[in-house]
Amino acid sequence: MAESVSVPDTREQLLRVTQAYVAFARERPERYRLMFGPLLAQKEDHPGLKLAAEGAFGFVLKAAIAHDKERGSDLAMAGWSLAHGLSHLMIDGAFEGMPLKRQDHDTLARRLGERIFGKVPKG
Repeated sequence: MAESVSVPDTREQLLRVTQAYVAFARERPERYRLMFGPLLAQKEDHPGLKLAAEGAFGFVLKAAIAHDKERGSDLAMAGWSLAHGLSHLMIDGAFEGMPLKRQDHDTLARRLGERIFGKVPKG
């Protein structure tokens, strides 16, 4: 996510975070599943993990609020939900054999993110 911070456009930050989230899950599916699986579901039992999770979502929330002060919280939740769900579908192979136009995973994450964050930057 650090790469997205260097981009001044808040929409682009959010799109890059979405892409980075999906890329992380695809590149490290075992770690991704562990992070969100039942063994670590009780974040209170794992203070370091809780702090990391709060920091990561805090980053997304801050970027979303900077992008749209009125809808920032909703955008953050929608963006995270999209990235999380898409990541699980991808690493589970759910798109294999479906009658869908094939797209590389990075492009798909970006295109779906554009549906949430808008195709053109806010002016």
